[in-house]
Amino acid sequence: MIRVSIKGFMIDSATEMPVVLLKNDQSGDLIPLLIGPFEAGAIILELKGIKPPRPVTHDLLAEMFRRNKINMEYLEIYDAFENIYFSRIKY
Repeated sequence: MIRVSIKGFMIDSATEMPVVLLKNDQSGDLIPLLIGPFEAGAIILELKGIKPPRPVTHDLLAEMFRRNKINMEYLEIYDAFENIYFSRIKY
């Protein structure tokens, strides 16, 4: 496993879908990850500390984790097929 951080976002010219650029914290290599527009918006809001007037779906899950003192250890992307990424969360 490698630790990554979010470097930025861009739009894929072929699909016109958002791409999050993950930076390998050890090598500095960039890893493009195609995501949906709602996911991109949610990530950007969180990174900028912007709170929407009402919670979005992932906020409900995050609040449940906070209230029950559940912490995420890591997220593992274990497979990819046709721009669909399969992952699991270790908490």
